[in-house]
Amino acid sequence: MFYRLIVTEDHRDFLRFFWYRNSDPNEELIEYRMKVHVFGNTPSPAVAMYGSQKTVENANVGGCLSQSPLPITQKQPIIIDRKSHAAILLVRHYHERVQHQGRVFTEAALRSHGFWIIGALKIINSVLHKCVICRKLRRPSSQQIMTDLPADRVVPSPPFTIVGVDVFGPWNIVARRTRGGLAHSKRWAVLFSCLTSRAIHIAVIEELSSSTFINALA
Repeated sequence: MFYRLIVTEDHRDFLRFFWYRNSDPNEELIEYRMKVHVFGNTPSPAVAMYGSQKTVENANVGGCLSQSPLPITQKQPIIIDRKSHAAILLVRHYHERVQHQGRVFTEAALRSHGFWIIGALKIINSVLHKCVICRKLRRPSSQQIMTDLPADRVVPSPPFTIVGVDVFGPWNIVARRTRGGLAHSKRWAVLFSCLTSRAIHIAVIEELSSSTFINALA
């Protein structure tokens, strides 16, 4: 945007204000007229938009739609270079206005509001590619990567034909009572799980030795 806009002679009466001479409230009021409008004042956004539209009136797209009932903004849209910062701001604004519905809807919103960006597709694609919300909405759905189960898990067979084995424990138990008190010992458990039917069998063992495991297996 510009730092200020020059106010023409016939428009300066609309920007009049009164102020004390030498900023002294005891002095008389003097009428002032603004020759330029400085940005940063309270009405700056509205005046900036009005001034910008008046400035680009001579750069509108012509055509043969003067008899059409369409609004003047659609019959004679404003030409904007896609390399300008204003073009990026306009694309972002109308892209959010159409709820991130894509390139076609964004371009249609720009055209319907009276803006014709030269090479609009390139800048729209660039803005949409950098849009975080669009990237989240259009990313491919996640798929769980899993390997196939072995044949031992899926081929029907009698129970406990193919098993998985595990040992868990120990637990402290009271083995016997003595005159001096209680005798404590440990116990473990062997878990047999059928890989096909998922049936289980638990056998209690007294120690972690090969002979004890063979007894539980038998």
